[in-house]
Amino acid sequence: MVISVSNGTTKYLGSSNSILEATWAPNGESLIFREGSGLKIYSLKENDARTLYQTPAGYPLSELRWSPDGNRIVATGKSISSARAPMYEYWIMENFLPK
Repeated sequence: MVISVSNGTTKYLGSSNSILEATWAPNGESLIFREGSGLKIYSLKENDARTLYQTPAGYPLSELRWSPDGNRIVATGKSISSARAPMYEYWIMENFLPK
């Protein structure tokens, strides 16, 4: 994934061979995105991406959403252990932004 930032430069963040999903924080300073089965966050302030969560194989997180105040992220987890009756969970992450 390549993003363009406000000064017109581009930044390569990573790649994924699965469905790419990304969403900006309400303040526009951070971008959370899925890379493979893990979640990463890119900070404009730090100009760097770091791993938030590395999901075990078979348990991808999706439907990434920020809270209105930008302090939390919610994601949907779907276990593929049972194809006939998949189980879904909501994951809430907080305290992950740089200080």
